[in-house]
Amino acid sequence: MPCSVRSWGDLKGKMIGTLLGYVYPPRLEKMFASGEAKRQDVVTLEQNLNKLENGRVDLVYDSNVLIQYAVKNHFKNLTILPYRPTRPWPIQMALGPHSPVSFKDFNAAVDDLVKSGALGKMLASYGIDR
Repeated sequence: MPCSVRSWGDLKGKMIGTLLGYVYPPRLEKMFASGEAKRQDVVTLEQNLNKLENGRVDLVYDSNVLIQYAVKNHFKNLTILPYRPTRPWPIQMALGPHSPVSFKDFNAAVDDLVKSGALGKMLASYGIDR
């Protein structure tokens, strides 16, 4: 039976599937530090979703885009909670020193994909709702 989460308080006493080395929103980190919620670290999202399927964690906290894709394509019996963050969580990327693409060109290409609607169509083709 899926758990119900409507507020941070609903996470009290829950075992949450997390990724090793990741830092989570300050409120959640505080709950982990105080023991109000427990984190169960693994290396991949797939491991977390397998644990969720087998009842070894109560829920998994990860990127909505990655979870949507995984549930649509591989974990169809799992339920995605209707969670929306109160503020955007930044995504960062890095280019290597030998990359043939500059940051400026990369950012321009992403802007073009967003403005043209192509990025939204690509995400939708994977079942991802931004």
